[in-house]
Amino acid sequence: YADGDTKDMLAPIIRLTMLTPEEMYVLIEKLSNMHGQLFDYTPKITHDDLLAFLTEEYNRVGAKTHITPREIIRDFIELLNILYQNPDQEAASILNSGEYVTAPDKVEDAFAEFEL
Repeated sequence: YADGDTKDMLAPIIRLTMLTPEEMYVLIEKLSNMHGQLFDYTPKITHDDLLAFLTEEYNRVGAKTHITPREIIRDFIELLNILYQNPDQEAASILNSGEYVTAPDKVEDAFAEFEL
């Protein structure tokens, strides 16, 4: 009986709506600030860098229906770590280089060859 407006919060599975690109932008902006606080530095990632990152993420094959906040967060933290460890590099140059590869999903060995 649960629908788009009414949710059963006691059910074993709670179906959540996907975050919008605008909500993801706010999330990664806050993550950038938190990363800076954690490592005691000022992130030099710009508004345009955040937009370029999200564009890259949402342009992946299958992203329209299968991308999750977890994947985006994992890739964004990796980008922040690279920028923190290499202060001479710019986010735009990393994202536009074609060498930035998003983190692969790890598949457990027991399921690696499973097919439907």
